[in-house]
Amino acid sequence: MNIAIVGAGSLGRLWAFRLSSLNAVLITRTYLQKSFLEKEGLIYFENDRIFKEVIKVKCIQENDFKSFDIILVMVKQKDLPNVVSFLKRVAHPFTQVVFWQNGLGHEKIAKELGLQYTYAAITTEGCFKVGRNRVIYAGEGKTYIGSFPKFGLKPYALLVSFVEILKSRGLAVKLVYDISFVMWKKLAVNCLINPLTALYKLPNGELLSKRFEYVIQRLLAEILEVAKCCGVSLSFEEILAFLKEICLKTRKNKSSMLQDLLQGKKTEIDFLNNAIVSLAQKFKIKATYNSFLVKRIKEKEAEVEIEKKVRC
Repeated sequence: MNIAIVGAGSLGRLWAFRLSSLNAVLITRTYLQKSFLEKEGLIYFENDRIFKEVIKVKCIQENDFKSFDIILVMVKQKDLPNVVSFLKRVAHPFTQVVFWQNGLGHEKIAKELGLQYTYAAITTEGCFKVGRNRVIYAGEGKTYIGSFPKFGLKPYALLVSFVEILKSRGLAVKLVYDISFVMWKKLAVNCLINPLTALYKLPNGELLSKRFEYVIQRLLAEILEVAKCCGVSLSFEEILAFLKEICLKTRKNKSSMLQDLLQGKKTEIDFLNNAIVSLAQKFKIKATYNSFLVKRIKEKEAEVEIEKKVRC
């Protein structure tokens, strides 16, 4: 079973560490990333333990790739268009491609690939990268995988075997019949945690304080109304409980959106709250609070860009 992990961010490093004994190949964006990981290895932190792993690494720009049986696509939504040609190049007719992105939008890329076996993975695990070769595991969770963008299809035997291998290693991975419900549940929570923590520069756990209660309820009400228009019925109380669970497990973590702003990068707001706003406009319903957050985050992105130019 030939396995590729596309993207050397936090999730990519986490799974490269986990699958190193299966000879999984971590695909980096640049030769510099590849060279550093080959030379220094991958450093993994969990609780008080530190592990160093020698992993297989290749750069996406190389031309000597063989086809892969399993491809875990772990780049961010905004970077997906940059890997489409690579995915087409290294896939065979039975390749199982699993997309690990947050938000909405990657269904277009999955369709564009034109492959028969594509899936979405939704995870509640927490981790973050440090430097060029380190990853810190910051919160236990579960991972769900289901057919995507067509929901409710039976997974191919090759993917089933892969998931069974993961389970045998003690990893909390589950195949689900319809991933759309799980996707919307995670989307709702991401639309709450990411922009609020990024805007106020707070760790996830701070969202459980009383001062965020009202705005979270207003945001969530808009999100659930949009989800309902899309044919997905979510429980208000269940999402709030899910939010609390994630914020408690990752209470000291910085959200990915906050990390993006701190690193001077463009955020994924267009695939989260702005996607909600776009759907609200399509269904002619209001999304006032989500619109406000989109506006504020885009202002923050503009400020970051100005700061970068000033430094240059």
